[in-house]
Amino acid sequence: MCSTGQEQSPIDLTVLKGTCEQDMVLDIEWSILSIQTQFIKSDTTINADGVWGHLFATTVDGNLYGYDGTTLEFHAPAEHTIEGSAYDLEMQFVFTIKNEFTDYTRNTAIFSILFQIDDSNPVDIFTTIDPSKLNTMFTVNMSNIISQYVQAPIIYYTYDGSWTTPICNETVNWYVFSSPLGVATTDLAKFTEYWANNMSFANGKGNNRGLQNLNGRSIMQGGVQCQEQFVYFFSFFILYIFINYFIFKLL
Repeated sequence: MCSTGQEQSPIDLTVLKGTCEQDMVLDIEWSILSIQTQFIKSDTTINADGVWGHLFATTVDGNLYGYDGTTLEFHAPAEHTIEGSAYDLEMQFVFTIKNEFTDYTRNTAIFSILFQIDDSNPVDIFTTIDPSKLNTMFTVNMSNIISQYVQAPIIYYTYDGSWTTPICNETVNWYVFSSPLGVATTDLAKFTEYWANNMSFANGKGNNRGLQNLNGRSIMQGGVQCQEQFVYFFSFFILYIFINYFIFKLL
């Protein structure tokens, strides 16, 4: 599937290839519980298991599904790009579809956050989420950490895609946060030390998969911009009625 699939991830996210729908939904309920977990290094990523929250989101087909958080993993450099711009780190929250929707074949949703180096304004996330301490239990309240940086209404890109690691199953609805966050150089090093300059893995380029062809898929954008477009259209519509009313009165 990694070599023959037609809906592979990651991709370059660009509004030139996408559309915006007013009725799109993306609602994340981050867990307010203190969850105990640990970072595990696999062959392809660094991940930590936990019920990080619940996701309710619309697919590109306009259907609404619910998911439960299961895993958090990282790729450095980031896997997705936006309008051709690459980023330094990607945090991916993996959600598994709720039992009542098991008839739906795309049984996974991934909410992704991109990061770029910004030593002047880094996020305060990686003190608690510290991947340099592998196989060590730690406690995290995801709501306290993430909600201050990812606030509603969330502007995001969504498309039908795949896992970025073998066997690359095309069962994923991707939701990528459109506003990259800042990460300190020292925090980024906690991730890159496992992959950068490691010639035994991807020739030392990192643990991100390369960009895949879009192959005619739709990229949709939801959030504030959709609302702004709706407000603009509604304002124009009201103005149109107002002008026609006065023309009618003059006649």
